[in-house]
Amino acid sequence: MTLRLSASLLLLVACSAPQATTPEDHAPSGLQVATVAPAAEPKTFQDWVEGLPPASEFVDQAFRAELSGAMTMSIPGMVDMSNPVEANMRVDLAGSMAVKDSSHLRYEVDVVVDLSSIPDAGVPGPVHVGLLFVADGETLSIVPQFHDEWILAQLESTGIGIENMVLTLDVDLFERMMTIYIRSFEASGMDMSLLVPKGMTVEEFFENSMNPALWARSFLATTDIVDFTVDQNKVHAVALLKKDLFTSMMGATPNGQDQTAMLESMRYSVTFDRWTGLPLGMEFGFAMEEEMNMSMSMSTTDFVVGPGAVEDVEFSYTMLDRQTRFPLDPWVQLMLTQMEAMIQEDDGDTSF
Repeated sequence: MTLRLSASLLLLVACSAPQATTPEDHAPSGLQVATVAPAAEPKTFQDWVEGLPPASEFVDQAFRAELSGAMTMSIPGMVDMSNPVEANMRVDLAGSMAVKDSSHLRYEVDVVVDLSSIPDAGVPGPVHVGLLFVADGETLSIVPQFHDEWILAQLESTGIGIENMVLTLDVDLFERMMTIYIRSFEASGMDMSLLVPKGMTVEEFFENSMNPALWARSFLATTDIVDFTVDQNKVHAVALLKKDLFTSMMGATPNGQDQTAMLESMRYSVTFDRWTGLPLGMEFGFAMEEEMNMSMSMSTTDFVVGPGAVEDVEFSYTMLDRQTRFPLDPWVQLMLTQMEAMIQEDDGDTSF
């Protein structure tokens, strides 16, 4: 399993494109590829998916893209259940991503969290934090950037130096962590096979995650399509999460009615590039009366694919004089050892 798994898990987008032969205006903006139109208009989402390149075709190309997203959440009675007051939260993110190959990537993301509508939250304004992720083939560097003076002042007052830390993690250890997390989900009862297209293993799914058609096939495998439209360049689908997958994710709950209500209220709205299967945007939300309302959206734009896409991108991080390195490897190694021991216990195996 390679570092490309991290990209697929964080963003749920696939970012390479097959070769073909129609005019470039049929390709999404910035996607440097031409395509072939199908012989007939697809009547259903499944018809369209089956006309895409096989999910087993692995295409490893460099790419870059811009991304943006937002999440809103409201929870009645979150602050004081004896005097319920609706608590609202909003998170906005924007940034860019660039991938040269499976172990060289760069993500720059700005996140703004607004808690101002939560009574007595004690936050003077929206929290603005930047995150830089850079992998140079051997080391993944994580660089937090604090844009609010009041947060910086609080961090500096501790004397620990958190505001100047650069977190690092060995790439091979990161890949092992992803593998063990998947095993942990499976050991806890989560059926990971429900996430992947029929006929593929979980390992094969993530190894081929750079193929844009794979995520369209996964969407078909994990949801029930309730609405489908197609135009010259885009495919739009509205869907519900499959009940078996939802049950596997949530596990057994004391109140089955609450679980059913959440499942029935969930809606996925996804837009794909018609010719490549590339996910271009997603909206997700659910509403439970007197419980919680949540909505989330994500979009990717300005895709450029091919060797020239990342010619000017720096896939290494140079420490500043004021910064200190904090290796996460010993802590992650300890955590993974403990997780592996728990997985063996769940499997009924004993380690000597």
